Amino acid sequence: MDLFKNSNFLKISILSFISAIGQLMLNTLLPRYAHDLGASSTLIGFVVSSFTISAFLLKSISGPMVDHFHKVKILAISFAVVSLAFFGYSQSTSITQIIIFRLIHGSGMAFTAVATLSILTDIVSKDKLMQAVAYYGTFQALAGVVGPSIGLSLSSLLGYSNTFLIGMLTMIVSIFMTLSIKVDYPKKTHQKMKISL
Repeated sequence: MDLFKNSNFLKISILSFISAIGQLMLNTLLPRYAHDLGASSTLIGFVVSSFTISAFLLKSISGPMVDHFHKVKILAISFAVVSLAFFGYSQSTSITQIIIFRLIHGSGMAFTAVATLSILTDIVSKDKLMQAVAYYGTFQALAGVVGPSIGLSLSSLLGYSNTFLIGMLTMIVSIFMTLSIKVDYPKKTHQKMKISL
């Protein structure tokens, strides 16, 4: 249980949990929201999957960027992008708007998993790394259990817009929590960032 005495590990695990809950809430709510806006089954499928377009395209540069730049700041920026997407969902009144913010959401999420795992390797000793990754995965699995039901419960009580705004607030809290993580970085080598297949 030494890992749970590591405040940075606890923070990154909570951030992973919050991020996963937000994503799973949306996976449950957006098809319903799109349907209520009059989208066809085909269009609903595109709304849900459009997230992966920007996430896939940016995954190729997220790794090199996290390695080259300040990974804590990159994680904070990615949470800011996701919070913008949540705000956009809350204000959307058309399928086109939802798709635009879905693409923005994917852009942010392309960096979150890479950055959190990279930070995890920096804040945990090598002999505890596999244990830390297992706990990290457990937090995400737990989010899979509670995330969809939280989204459905909140939307039935507060409506879609307010539920998305709650998601935005959790992302804003995540930004400040991210910035409180302390990571020791090696001296910069001044090498240029390289992206290749």
